[in-house]
This record gives sequence, C-alpha cells and structure tokens, in this order.
Amino acid sequence: IFHAGMRADDTLIEGPARSCVDTTYEHRAGSRTVKGLTEDEIQTLIQDFAKAAKRAEDAGCDGVEIHGAHGYIFTQFLCPDLNTRSDKWGGPELEDRARLTRE
Repeated sequence: IFHAGMRADDTLIEGPARSCVDTTYEHRAGSRTVKGLTEDEIQTLIQDFAKAAKRAEDAGCDGVEIHGAHGYIFTQFLCPDLNTRSDKWGGPELEDRARLTRE
C-alpha cells in the first residue's frame, strides 16, 4: 500500500499533488506546484491506509506492506528539509515528522 504524495502521476489524480507542505516539485519532466495536506486530510489519509489494509485482510491476505521509501508520502513527512510544518506533523523534531508513520 502506498501514497506517492508529490510524486503522484498527474494523469492519475484530480487536482494538485499532495505532500506534507506547499512546495514546488522539481522532476525530470519539469516542475509543478504541490499542495500541503490539511489536518483533516492527514486523518483521512490514515483512515484510507487502514481501510486498504482491511480490504486486503478481507480478501484473504496475511499481511500488507506499507511502502514509504523512494520519496513517497512517508519519506516526504520524515524529511527535515521538506517537512517544515509547525504543527504536530512536522518541524525539527523527528517524533513529530514520524507521527504519520505511527498513527
């Protein structure tokens, strides 16, 4: 299960890509504006991961892998250079930047 965050393919999503903060994402094909998730959207993201895991369990899977490497949403929240939020989801403290991975 994964969320690409700012790395999401524009042809697969509606609206701007999402990440931990408002930023500009520079990539091989150019750049684009990225919108930071609100508190409510973070809570929805957590619920969506839980629902996806439940669907996998209901389908007979023994477990799921939560993919967070290679610049996807969890890595974006963990990155101290990118995640400059001033709430419980970011900032200088690793505990805050890592909160999304624990909830």
